[in-house]
Amino acid sequence: MEDMGGNTAGAFVHIIGSNMLQNELLLSYLEKETGFQGACISNLTPSILFKSNASALSQFFLVDCNDINTQNLRTEIAALFDPNGDSCFMAFCNVEPEMEIEMAAVACGVRGVFYKSDSPKIIRKGISAILNGDLWYSRKVLNSFLTGQRSSKNKKEHPLLKTLSEREKETLELIALGYSSKKIGEKLNISVHTAKTHTYNLYKKLNVNNRLQATLFAAKYL
Repeated sequence: MEDMGGNTAGAFVHIIGSNMLQNELLLSYLEKETGFQGACISNLTPSILFKSNASALSQFFLVDCNDINTQNLRTEIAALFDPNGDSCFMAFCNVEPEMEIEMAAVACGVRGVFYKSDSPKIIRKGISAILNGDLWYSRKVLNSFLTGQRSSKNKKEHPLLKTLSEREKETLELIALGYSSKKIGEKLNISVHTAKTHTYNLYKKLNVNNRLQATLFAAKYL
């Protein structure tokens, strides 16, 4: 009910980057631990995405930050990737905190980032979470993203927000801050089932399909 996106049982993981030895080792670990299918590719091109979108499997692209132009991130990703796709997911790996690319990554539809210090176990956990509809950013990053967007946005309220109940607005706010359904339930003192029901209802009212789309909507209009 909560997110209409990923399927960890039917996922194909593409690891994109020039460090093929590192990537092959990571892919071998992921295949062994999760049963994911996968491939290592040196460069991400539109033709790869086109072929992948024709597949019935959910497609996950793990892109090495060392091999992309982080100074021109929005343009580079926009030329390749549709953030509204419900069966195509992208995350960055080998990110250094000093790169400060998280805000741009959220804005252009990247579902999460993995830092250079993250273990294969953390990467496995994060990929599974993203495929199940979550975002893989810290709450600090998401809060900073929301704050930055709100300070520069048009203050006029979006008409669709008027269709949400107060509880649904609260749920949307917490989704945008990276809270899971369980944590939303605890925060609002409601059951997980009720939290998921609020999530489903607000998705339907806002015409969004996943947490990323809900987060971007909240950042722009809430």
